[in-house]
Amino acid sequence: MAGTAVQRPAPSRGPSWRSLPAARILTPDALFATYDLSTDSAALAELRRNGLSQPEIEAVIFRSHERNWPEGMDSFNERYPRLAELKGYKARLLAKWDNKVVLVVPAELNRKAPVGLRPYMDIYLVYAATAVEVKSKRR
Repeated sequence: MAGTAVQRPAPSRGPSWRSLPAARILTPDALFATYDLSTDSAALAELRRNGLSQPEIEAVIFRSHERNWPEGMDSFNERYPRLAELKGYKARLLAKWDNKVVLVVPAELNRKAPVGLRPYMDIYLVYAATAVEVKSKRR
């Protein structure tokens, strides 16, 4: 059947971060670089509770692993000498569960991040909750 190819849906851009509270990375080495969110039922439940669709959750899972981060931080050897620079990321809190958080690092807010750390699309970082300070929203 010529011309009847099934078209796959476009991948999700991920959840909107604009209304999320700002977060600051205090302890950059408390990053879980290879954390598999897909196996953490509490994390998945929290993402759903926060209103994320299944395609958005899949985007978060995919872009929360180091292999899908910018080239200057996609491996321990690349990232370790630059850990202090991660404190400069402009991030938003996406979810908090147990003793962990997921931060969104929006590409739009981090256009001036150092070369090698500059995300070309939003990335997600899983941190120990104590490594992050969440700012209260302004009224």
